[in-house]
Amino acid sequence: MSNVDQTKINVAIRKCLEKCYGSSDALTQVASFIAGLQAAGGWNRDEIRAIEITVHKVLQGIVAGPLVPDEVMNQPRGDGEQGGSETTSVAGA
Repeated sequence: MSNVDQTKINVAIRKCLEKCYGSSDALTQVASFIAGLQAAGGWNRDEIRAIEITVHKVLQGIVAGPLVPDEVMNQPRGDGEQGGSETTSVAGA
């Protein structure tokens, strides 16, 4: 990103999320908040996009919820196999 003020962005993210948490329609709140930033001026396109993306990611994490242990255990491993609680023998152990 070019020429962004991260502190300014973080404050805006926090304010936007506060509006979303108190609302039954978070997406409308995000759109309204972003429109307000654009109308107020003083924000460049990169800053506004960073705010919007971060807020959407946080909200998605809240909606999706945390992974529970069973879900984590069933995630594919790097070797293409499913995770699990089975033990793997290690040579020399």
